[in-house]
Amino acid sequence: MWPAFVIALLSGLCIGYWVGRNTRSSTAFEAEHKLEEAGQELEKARSTQKLLEQKVADLKYQLGEEKKARAYAEGRGKE
Repeated sequence: MWPAFVIALLSGLCIGYWVGRNTRSSTAFEAEHKLEEAGQELEKARSTQKLLEQKVADLKYQLGEEKKARAYAEGRGKE
């Protein structure tokens, strides 16, 4: 009876170790996958931010050109 108990206990420990190891590896795989997705989303956000910054710069340039044209037209109208 005693050896059977020891064998069952060791078997249970081995099975528990094996299941725990597999669970940890799948959890690590999922975490790595989520990290990769987050990295892709971050890269997409950076790209979007760069496009928006370029659009803002273009709009500021257009505004400056319109102000110059208006000032020129007002100056020309006074002559």
